[in-house]
Amino acid sequence: QLLKANEVVRKRCPPISLSCHVLYAVLTEEVPSDTVAFTLSYLLQLLDVVKNHGLSSNTAEITSYLTTLSDKGYIVFFPAADPSDSWIVFRQEVLLEEVNGII
Repeated sequence: QLLKANEVVRKRCPPISLSCHVLYAVLTEEVPSDTVAFTLSYLLQLLDVVKNHGLSSNTAEITSYLTTLSDKGYIVFFPAADPSDSWIVFRQEVLLEEVNGII
C-alpha cells in the first residue's frame, strides 16, 4: 500500500532538473557549514566565484531553481519584490533548533 502511494506521489511531482541538482551541490559544497541563511545577492556572488558549475548567472533562472528546490523541501526560499533581497534558508534543521530553543 505504501509503495503504491509513493509511486503516485512520484508520478505527480515532476523531476528536478540537472540545473537544480547542480545548484544544490554548489550550496552543499560552497556555503560555510555555520551559515543558516543568506540572501540571493550572496548566492549570486558565490556563483561568480565558483566558476566550474555550468549554471547561468541569470537571476530569473537561479530564482526559478531556488523556487523548485524550495517546493521540493530541500531549502526554504523567500522571494522578494527586489530579487537581491530574497532570502534562502539552507540549513533548516539549525534554524528550527534555534527557534525551538528560544520558545
